[in-house]
Amino acid sequence: MAHFAELNDFNVVRRVLVVHNDITTIDGVEDEQRGIDFLNNLYPDSGRWVQTSYNGNFRGLPAGLESIYEEDKDRFIPYQPAPSWVWDEEFYGWKAPVQPQPAGHVWSEDDLAWVKPSKPFTSWVWDETGRWSPPITYPGGSPEYGGDGKAYDWDEENQQWVLIDE
Repeated sequence: MAHFAELNDFNVVRRVLVVHNDITTIDGVEDEQRGIDFLNNLYPDSGRWVQTSYNGNFRGLPAGLESIYEEDKDRFIPYQPAPSWVWDEEFYGWKAPVQPQPAGHVWSEDDLAWVKPSKPFTSWVWDETGRWSPPITYPGGSPEYGGDGKAYDWDEENQQWVLIDE
């Protein structure tokens, strides 16, 4: 399967579509232009199409939504997370101006620093894993790992988890 990225006027990826090999190959050899022609016929009002590699075999990283196609370098790079971040060729990724990132912190462009995320509730505490935790454990196990399959909200007034009506 061949993957193609649709670009806007600023070379930002709008979407990535898959085109079957039956359309893109001639005598077992892939032809990018055949995929581009197919997509232009299927979506006549679309932007420019550029083939991307799902596993990064060519044109840098695989194209993703809002990634950027650098035409002069014939590669895709991820979107810039914040205006202050700079592209690092050796690392092949965006880097914040302050390194390293402390565990559990998020980048604040206003402060140009890593900060703890806002405290969700006054009763919650910053734990050793680098995140805010409630004073009592989430029912049925951690929601990140499926828990008990039910959804709960934190009731700050009564300091308890409350099952959300299904």
